[in-house]
Amino acid sequence: MRKHTLLTILVFLVPFFGFSQSGDYSLDYGLKLGASNYLGDMGGYSQAERPWVLDMKMQETRWSLGAYIRYRLPNSYYTNSPFAIEAQFNWIRIAGADTLTTNYDPRKLRRLNFRNDIIELNVMADWIFFENNDIGKKHFHTKAINFYVCGGAAIFYQNPHAYNPTGQFGLPAWVSLHGLRTEEQLYSSTYHLIQPGIPLGVGFNYTYKRKYRFGWSFTWTKTFTDYLDGVSGYYPTQAQWNTLTPEEKYFSNRIQGYGNSDPAPGGLRGNLGGDDSFLTTTINFGYVIRYPKHRHNRSTGGFFGGGRRQRSKF
Repeated sequence: MRKHTLLTILVFLVPFFGFSQSGDYSLDYGLKLGASNYLGDMGGYSQAERPWVLDMKMQETRWSLGAYIRYRLPNSYYTNSPFAIEAQFNWIRIAGADTLTTNYDPRKLRRLNFRNDIIELNVMADWIFFENNDIGKKHFHTKAINFYVCGGAAIFYQNPHAYNPTGQFGLPAWVSLHGLRTEEQLYSSTYHLIQPGIPLGVGFNYTYKRKYRFGWSFTWTKTFTDYLDGVSGYYPTQAQWNTLTPEEKYFSNRIQGYGNSDPAPGGLRGNLGGDDSFLTTTINFGYVIRYPKHRHNRSTGGFFGGGRRQRSKF
């Protein structure tokens, strides 16, 4: 598994090594800082599930840290393409708790909780649909702004943990749910810690003095797992319940009187309606590597750029 992960990372980064060695590039790199949230089996207000962000709990907002490197594709010797390729490495925390649900007993009484630190590597294509390389039209070309949409592919490591107030040695602890038999189907299979994803987003960048870049981005990442929160399917049956360890019983079902009250053994524990996803919104701080001096005239890129000849930098 480690070999496969390393190979995937190298495949993701090879194009950027090639660009940086070419001597003819438009490159910037920097850091990302922001907030994160998720859409899954914990959340909601007074219903079982609502469409997309309507089911998101703002109290579950956590943080996102990352770094990026971006290459602006050339269109020809004198013009910028409206496309860029961007690679990101992110550390994203998501969390959830049934106690935050209001007036919907199946979630509120379930009393489950989780947190998950996602380590993500992604590569995305940016389409710059608007760009102004000469803000104020003062012909100094020291300030620029562009707006873009993006999409691509991601691979990430995830491992949901749940909180136990009386964990090991009687001390509070976050315990990994991976490998614990908390649901019926986990007797024969388990979820993988390394998962693929599809990130989609929007954002803008503002460049100052041709070398400092500030921006904002919003990204939603579709995943192919329903276990970002460790919850998906059915409770263990009564026969399975009798074989669980005390820790597995605690993290599987926190409703008192198991077997004598809803949910019944083998009953629905999560939401089988779809896979989980996560969202981030970040402020980006970067540094731009300049073009070689002989490439100083380019037209404004972007769908709404107008094709005017301007000094290149952005």
